[in-house]
Amino acid sequence: MKGLMITEGAGIKRMTSMEISDLVEKLHDKGKKRAGYLYLIESLCKKRIKTGRSVRPSQRVAEITTIVGGVGRVFISGLVLDAVAVESAFHKALAAKRTTGEWFSCGFTDVVEEVQGVCQRFAATQQDIEEKRLHREAVADRAFRGILKHFGVTV
Repeated sequence: MKGLMITEGAGIKRMTSMEISDLVEKLHDKGKKRAGYLYLIESLCKKRIKTGRSVRPSQRVAEITTIVGGVGRVFISGLVLDAVAVESAFHKALAAKRTTGEWFSCGFTDVVEEVQGVCQRFAATQQDIEEKRLHREAVADRAFRGILKHFGVTV
């Protein structure tokens, strides 16, 4: 991987995938599981990309496509254990190229390569995915039982 050009003080340096991964480690909130997916969207004019994270990335990409009237290429990562930290690290790495909001003026392919590399390091395992599914089911079951109890229904 080539690395991303970032500003550092008055100069510019190349930030490697490992440096971005180290930044993710620093930003990672070990007490919380903030799993999700990262997405990159290329503008129609191919001059800007949008970075973001979502638990429903296809839906989010569709929303953005509707808002901006169309997009170019799209990349969606695999499930990442701490999408918040990974997204934050990329926003910091790309800060010098920010145009507005989460839109950056940089090459789509280079950023996709870097995101893929970093996301692989923080990818969720099948066990993580199963634990997340079981947790969601347990929360839904408790909520359902609470509603039944509220209405005086016993199970």
